[in-house]
Amino acid sequence: MKKIFALIALAFISSGCETVSKNNSQSQAAIANYVVVDYKQISDENVDDYLKIEEYWKPVHRERVKDERMKAWLLFKVINKDNGAYNFITLNVYSDEKMASNGGATKADWENAHGADVIKDQGESMMALTRKVNNIVRRDHCQNFDLDLYSLTKYRRANFMKVVEGQRDEFVRSRLNFIKPIFERQINDINAPMSGWLMGEVVQSSSTEKDYDFISYDLFKDKIDLTRKNPNVNYAKMAHPDLSTEEINIVNNKNFNMRKMVNREVWELVDYEFGRDGFPGIWSFSDNKYELGKLKNSAPLKIYRDGIFLVLHMKDGVINHLHSGSVEFSGTKMKEKVYASTEGPNDKTTGNEYIFEVDPSPDKFIQLGVKDGKEWREEWKRATKNTYNGTGIEGVWFRKTNNPDNIMVKFILDHSWVWFILNKDTGLIGNSVGGTFEYHNNQYTETVAYHRNVPNYVGGSIQFTLTLKDDRLFLKNERANETWERFVWE
Repeated sequence: MKKIFALIALAFISSGCETVSKNNSQSQAAIANYVVVDYKQISDENVDDYLKIEEYWKPVHRERVKDERMKAWLLFKVINKDNGAYNFITLNVYSDEKMASNGGATKADWENAHGADVIKDQGESMMALTRKVNNIVRRDHCQNFDLDLYSLTKYRRANFMKVVEGQRDEFVRSRLNFIKPIFERQINDINAPMSGWLMGEVVQSSSTEKDYDFISYDLFKDKIDLTRKNPNVNYAKMAHPDLSTEEINIVNNKNFNMRKMVNREVWELVDYEFGRDGFPGIWSFSDNKYELGKLKNSAPLKIYRDGIFLVLHMKDGVINHLHSGSVEFSGTKMKEKVYASTEGPNDKTTGNEYIFEVDPSPDKFIQLGVKDGKEWREEWKRATKNTYNGTGIEGVWFRKTNNPDNIMVKFILDHSWVWFILNKDTGLIGNSVGGTFEYHNNQYTETVAYHRNVPNYVGGSIQFTLTLKDDRLFLKNERANETWERFVWE
C-alpha cells in the first residue's frame, strides 16, 4: 500500500479574513462587511407561499455567491416579537456598498439556477407570487465594524442601540477595544453560552422614524443558550488584566451611558446560502448536545476539517472504533473516501468511496446515500460550539513518532482536539486520545476526556507554549518539544 499522507505545501496565512476563506467555509461570509437588511411582515395566510418563494430564490442567490457578486444570503424568523411590525428578516451580504448596488440577479442567474424551461413555465407566476407576499416594511443598509468573532449559528440576539449625539467615534472605539476582548474570552470559554459576536452601524434606512443607529448580534448555538448564564468567571479582568476592578467598572459605566438599548429581538435562522464547500465542525450521530462544555462520551462523533473527516465510536469515554479519510463537497453532494481505520486493511470500508446527498444547517446536517441496495440516512447534530478561531491553530496536523512507520495525526477545532497513531503504509489506526482545549496568549492547554488503549490519560491536563511559524505548529513545555505540520490525505 502506498504511503497515504502528504504535507500541504502552502504558506501559513495569518490574516483573519484569509484564514476564514481557506479554513472555515461555514464562516466565509465573515470577509463581507456590507449588509442589506429587509424587515418583512408576512401575514399568517401567506407564510407558506413566502417560504416557497424564498426556496425558489435560494439557488439564484447561490449563483450570485458563486460569481462573487454577493457573499451570503440569510433568512431569519423573529421568535420573540408580537407587535406585528415584522416577523421575517433577510440579510443580503456584500463585500462593499458598490456590490450591494450592482450585484443583483440576472436572467443568466435564473436560468443557471432552474433551467430555461422551468423559468419559461414558472418564472412569471413565481415573480407574481413574490410581489404578492414579499411585504418589506423597512430596509437598513449596515456597515460591519468587526468580523473576527463571527460564526454561523442557529440563533442570534439582535441589540438595537442609539448612541448619544457626539459620542459615535468614542463608542465604536470602546466597543472594539474594551467590550470585544471581554466577549472574546466568553466565546472561547467552552462552558459559556455565547458562540460569537458581531456589530454594525446603520448607514442608511428607509425608515424616517428609526430610533437606532447600531445593531450588535450575540450569537448562540442552541436556543437554550440564550437564557443560560455565564460561569462565575471575571471575563473583564481576564481580558484587561492591567486594569483594576475600579477602572474596569468606570469604563463599563461610561460605555453603558454612551448608548441607549432601544430594542432586543431573538432571530432564528431558517435558511442560508454561503456558497459553502463543506461544514467543518464536530458532529454527533445521536442527541449529543453541548452541555456546560462537556461532550457526552457515549455517542459516535464525526469531525470535518480541511477536506478530512474522522469518525469515532465510543462508550463511557472509551473509543472502540475510528476511521478517517478525505471528503469532497460539491453543492449538495458529498464524497467520502476511507483511508484508515482501527481495523486497518481488514476493515471492509477501507479504500471505499461513498457518495451522499447532504442537506446542512448550522446545527445539523442530513446525509442520504445507498448501502447494500438500501437507503442510507444519517442525521448528525453539532456537538460543540461552532466558534470561529482566527489564531490559525485550528486544522489537521501530523508529526513524526519514534516509530518510523507511524505518524501522529491531530485535529484541533471547536474547543476540542483528538489525535490518533497512524501506520503510514497499512492505514491501521492505533492508540487515540481526545478532549477539550483552552488557548490564550500562546498558552495552549489540553484536557483529556476520552481514549483508546490509554485509560490513564483521562482526566489529565497538559499545558504547552504554542508557536506558529511557516505553517508549522510548535508545542513546547519542560518535557516535550513537538513540531506539527499540516496534514492531508492523498
